[in-house]
Amino acid sequence: MQIAKGARISGGERRQAARTLAIVSLALAALYCIALYYPLGQYSFYPRCPWKLVTQTHCPGCGVLRGVTLMVHGDLLALARFNLLALAALPCLAFHFLSILCAAALGYRPPSLSLGRRGIHALLVVLVLYTLARNLIPTLAPGHYAGPS
Repeated sequence: MQIAKGARISGGERRQAARTLAIVSLALAALYCIALYYPLGQYSFYPRCPWKLVTQTHCPGCGVLRGVTLMVHGDLLALARFNLLALAALPCLAFHFLSILCAAALGYRPPSLSLGRRGIHALLVVLVLYTLARNLIPTLAPGHYAGPS
């Protein structure tokens, strides 16, 4: 894993970061409104997992949509019940969003992490092991509460 130093960015890069921030913010707001006003079990436009349809097993992403939808409705532990790996990814996504915000607002690109080849291989191993574990260990299956009651 490598850490890239923070640096000032040019005006063009700052405008690009502002556009990216606007697009991401609008997309998140739209997804939030859809999750808030259209409950998951009542509408058929929500996508089905193609992996689950074909193999009848859970993929690494199974349960993310249900978990996030329930989080929007106030169940903050829902993501832990439906997908622990997505819960672990939230800090990384938040850091990336804040990096874009910092670039757009301040014209400064904060230090960032780069996985490199070994990091990507390790991430792939984690995904495969997580997929195997959630299909073999019932408490890791989507919808099962993994924490204390």
